[in-house]
Amino acid sequence: MARKTALDKIYPRDMKALGALAKVGHASQDQLHEFVRDKRLYTYEKAGLIGRVPYNRPGDRDRDQICYHLTRAGREFCRNELHFSDMYKAQSVAHDMGLADRFFALTPTERDSWLTESQVRDMYQQYIDKLRDQGEEETAKSLWDSLESGQVSPPDGCYTADTGEQVVVEVVTNNYGEAEIQEKINFVENMGVSWNSFDFIRI
Repeated sequence: MARKTALDKIYPRDMKALGALAKVGHASQDQLHEFVRDKRLYTYEKAGLIGRVPYNRPGDRDRDQICYHLTRAGREFCRNELHFSDMYKAQSVAHDMGLADRFFALTPTERDSWLTESQVRDMYQQYIDKLRDQGEEETAKSLWDSLESGQVSPPDGCYTADTGEQVVVEVVTNNYGEAEIQEKINFVENMGVSWNSFDFIRI
């Protein structure tokens, strides 16, 4: 684990910067500048909490960026010292930057409501457990089997808009077909949650 002395004092801006990485996997240097400056990013990096990776946006070299992600030590630090749970598991930088672009475009209140893929999956499990407690074992088993067999799949994230609308967010790559998109929709519909807007981000 990273040395605790590397961040001898945790500021609210640290919680926001590291929290953003915990929610979307990767974020650009410019995006993280909303919370911290380069000197603080260097401190994180020197402590082994974050790693950097170049992101070359296709067809536009002027938009090339330096991006950061939590290292294994960084995830442990966030879990043990900052008490973050159910963090988003970073994927490719291109995928996660699609997610980050949407996250950083939200208001602070909307960001605070953001649920990661792991948190949404936990909600699905809790819903199944609730059905079992209510004696609806057949329905519970059907929902669990659909998850295990890949018929449904949790979305990348969800948040509550300032309008009160519940928004499901999913980054869609060229490898996605209609079946993969339907898996996300089915997942949400199976839970009976009132998420009423799907935001598919194509990269």
